Amino acid sequence: MPDQIPVYSREKTLLIPECLHDMVDAHCVMGHGEASIFYKNIPQNMTDVEFFTNAPCLAFVLSGEETFASYERDEIVLRKGQMLFMPKNSYMISDFVRTDGPLEAFLFFFDDGTIKEFLKSRPLAGGGAVEPVAPYEMNADPVVEAYMAALYAVYRDFRTSPEIVRVKLLELLNILELTDNGGNLCGFLSAVGSDNPKRNIKRLLADPIHWKLSIADLARLSGRPATSFNRDFRRQFGTTPQKWLIAARLERAHDLLRASSLSVSEIALEVGYENISHFITVFKKKFGVSPKKLRLENNW
Repeated sequence: MPDQIPVYSREKTLLIPECLHDMVDAHCVMGHGEASIFYKNIPQNMTDVEFFTNAPCLAFVLSGEETFASYERDEIVLRKGQMLFMPKNSYMISDFVRTDGPLEAFLFFFDDGTIKEFLKSRPLAGGGAVEPVAPYEMNADPVVEAYMAALYAVYRDFRTSPEIVRVKLLELLNILELTDNGGNLCGFLSAVGSDNPKRNIKRLLADPIHWKLSIADLARLSGRPATSFNRDFRRQFGTTPQKWLIAARLERAHDLLRASSLSVSEIALEVGYENISHFITVFKKKFGVSPKKLRLENNW
């Protein structure tokens, strides 16, 4: 059932672009394979939306103001006409507070083939690259804004072909290169090259960030279909993904209750439980004591 981005994100991390297909406030303008362009319109406040990029992503703000935060940098605020290029496998948090209208933005997702085609005739200077994990902030100019306006006017409700998707993404990259004042676009794109199609599941789950993803999204992120992911997971962990995730989230909650000053409600949300009563029930079932009692026993 379609959901709203702010509602879905209360309990789960958004894997993009895949999850956007199921959101009522995001519309796929065009797409083929791993390449796609989405238009999003967020009419209400949207805070602490955690998302994970499964492809290099360019966000362009049409109206409103969106704040992005990551582990690698301070907050990045995008206003009308500004852009942020995020590498594949970026964990980000975004916020939007409505003031004089909704947040409207384009999200461009680039497949490896399109990036390679763009870079193949461009020799890269050694000093032009940026850190692979660092989002790349760019300011638009009238040419980029004209491209966005035409894209919105012509293609928003227009049925496209795979060739048009490729052409429009290549056109955008060429325009961005010509208007890139920082001069690092090609270096950035060369640094966000593709990973191994299959990712190591144990390494993937070593980071608690990924524990709030759905099992279907974890399978996609690992580069496996659901059946292969479940089979490989059982082989490595000796249990199902669902049972492992529940246990991991509760163990993390146990550690946070003993070592942090976060409230029980805050910890429940931190480990992926929006329903606090349900969290308390499953926690007590596993540890034989309620979260509140455990905290009291540890002199909090």
